[in-house]
Amino acid sequence: MRAFRIVTFIALTLGGALSWYLDGAGGLGIYHAGFALVANPWFAPWDIFGSVLFTAFVVFVVERKSYRWFASLFAVAIFNHQSAMFIPLWMILSRRMVFVGVLCADVGIWLMWFLQHSGGANLGLFAFGSGYGTDYAQERILENVRNTGWMTWESL
Repeated sequence: MRAFRIVTFIALTLGGALSWYLDGAGGLGIYHAGFALVANPWFAPWDIFGSVLFTAFVVFVVERKSYRWFASLFAVAIFNHQSAMFIPLWMILSRRMVFVGVLCADVGIWLMWFLQHSGGANLGLFAFGSGYGTDYAQERILENVRNTGWMTWESL
């Protein structure tokens, strides 16, 4: 429990500093109010860093950072959670970083697949109740699209 409190303190400090950088006291207040509203219960220790990584992403967007910053953030964030896939999506949609965004998305999908199928128990992922042992949408995307009725197997 002490380690969890330390991790929470570190995440709040980092997120608060980034929010202060974005909008001073107002940004800091909004960040901590939002954190207080969704802080309980956390499902896993790494969930706390999701808001920090997203705030760093917002800082990079506002400052119009180069693809190196976004790719570096993605390289860290993908090990935190699969939701980091929004970073390459933004890189692709921004039209400034399409090639690197597609490359990051490919690496992210491969990495998630590898972690899901490489014996997650050996990686310690099941100890935290991680979903890495299950099939996710990114590896069944064609089947999921077909199930929506939007496409048929023949058109794929």
